[in-house]
Amino acid sequence: MMQEGRRRSIHDEAEPTKLRSNLLIQVPPGQWKRARIEDVDSPNISKMHAETQQNRLDFLQTDLALCFTFSDLAATELETMGDREAALRVQAKAEEGHAAIASFLLDVGDGPQKQAIQQKLADLRSKLDSLQGALQPGTAASG
Repeated sequence: MMQEGRRRSIHDEAEPTKLRSNLLIQVPPGQWKRARIEDVDSPNISKMHAETQQNRLDFLQTDLALCFTFSDLAATELETMGDREAALRVQAKAEEGHAAIASFLLDVGDGPQKQAIQQKLADLRSKLDSLQGALQPGTAASG
């Protein structure tokens, strides 16, 4: 039993598969309220964690596809339109995306989807490096 005056811990009298926790939730926009979640079932937490991991992987794959689109657009701006400045702006967006994906990928557990993203990220890096070379002054058409 718990001693009087002692603060209750999430570990006190809790079943092994249940947790107690405090959360801060936003009720109406701009207003926050402390909410208590009691007896959260851990299988639900495991399911939510798996869904979160899958959503993260889906986001990374989508962002990676966008970065490839940016790199293609930069190449088109440079080669077809001769607009080096526009190509540089779009290439910078692809570089930012590459850095963000690499950062978020560190939080993803190992698995085949992570390996596929790592391979595509390496392919994107090669494409961006090649594009960077083409964007150097004197190596591309100027507009």
